[in-house]
Amino acid sequence: MRAHTNWRFIINVPAIVLMLLSDSIAQKVGIGTTSPLGQLHIEFNPSQTPIPFIITQVGGNILFIVDTTGKVGIKNPFPAEALDVSGNITFSGALMPGGDPGTTGQVLLSQGPNTPPQWSDVSAVGDDWGNQVAQTQPPIIGDGTTSNPIGIQPGTNAGDILVWDGTQWQVQAPGTSSGIPPICSGAAINFVQKWTGTDLCNTIIYEDGVNVGIGTATPAQKLDVAGNIQFSGALMPGGNAGNPGDVLISQGANTPPIWKALPSVASREIIYVFEAPNIVCATNTSAFTQIINTGNITLLAGDSVVLIAMGQIQPSTSCSPPDNFYQDCGAACAHIRVVPDSYTGLTDLGGGYTYECVHWSTGGLGPNHVDRGDNWSIIRAFTVTSNVTRQFIVEAQYDSYWDAGCYAKFLSGAYYGGTTLIVKIIR
Repeated sequence: MRAHTNWRFIINVPAIVLMLLSDSIAQKVGIGTTSPLGQLHIEFNPSQTPIPFIITQVGGNILFIVDTTGKVGIKNPFPAEALDVSGNITFSGALMPGGDPGTTGQVLLSQGPNTPPQWSDVSAVGDDWGNQVAQTQPPIIGDGTTSNPIGIQPGTNAGDILVWDGTQWQVQAPGTSSGIPPICSGAAINFVQKWTGTDLCNTIIYEDGVNVGIGTATPAQKLDVAGNIQFSGALMPGGNAGNPGDVLISQGANTPPIWKALPSVASREIIYVFEAPNIVCATNTSAFTQIINTGNITLLAGDSVVLIAMGQIQPSTSCSPPDNFYQDCGAACAHIRVVPDSYTGLTDLGGGYTYECVHWSTGGLGPNHVDRGDNWSIIRAFTVTSNVTRQFIVEAQYDSYWDAGCYAKFLSGAYYGGTTLIVKIIR
């Protein structure tokens, strides 16, 4: 090896480093040049010389590189720009594109390729955002600029809604197609709504946040029902259904009633008495004439009922013969019966509700008057198998045997004794 004038070599073992050291005062080092401009000066021919400067880790990982085009890479073996860093950059000074650090609150605005970005005020940047807005949905309008901000297009009618139809947003009226039921035109405040199949409208349930009314818009209690209440389950005040036979006893205001067993009591009797005025049963009639109708009487399951019908019957004073003194209707009779308006719920204990034939004998004391008639009575008894409401009726049918002109007269009043029906209920 031959040394060049003013140069010397240094060899370091085990690594051999060739150092070309100048003997000049500046102690400059040149690689590829004999005229170093700095303490270390590397000069290379881009068409002939390999990568001029590279620092690697053991194993070949590149930490710093200057390629043949002059681009610098930090942890990047193939820098694409003048400085290409693979990794985070941290710094404590200002970021100064073009030597400008900007002012507080400004944002960095790109100026495109090959031109440094600029610090700009936010207000100046805002109007440019519209260029970045993609308008794809018909209900969305505007481009995001100050003069044309983004918004929702107006609907056709008041109450229109924005609906996602599975593909896009649309402004629609509420209804079946939108899946949102419309509110009926008669909607009123505080009424619970229900779907009628066409729209969402009022029910009969009113709720004002304090009380609930069913059938009333002025509920006075927590639950106020205007109308009948029907239910098939137990009535359970305070969670208690009671025992069979218990009765519900009030405990006063703001306290639930309670079920209590009644003390055992002896049976009691309820007696109704019905009396009829004079009534005539016409000649040879085949239809029954009503004498007494009690009207509705409520009977309870388990009641024992006895019907006692009694009275007087005689021929009318217009019976023949012509002398009007002595009348004789022979074997004529009146068929008397006591019937309920329906047999449902009644079990007969007295042989059925068939009629009885009542005869009377002849006799008389004066013109156009018969001294007496025949007394009659009928007794029927039955039990009640279920709660029922019934009317009991006394009826008569006259059968003239002796004289077609003779007919029956049912008498009442103090003198004759009235036609009477007694209804006796043992409960």
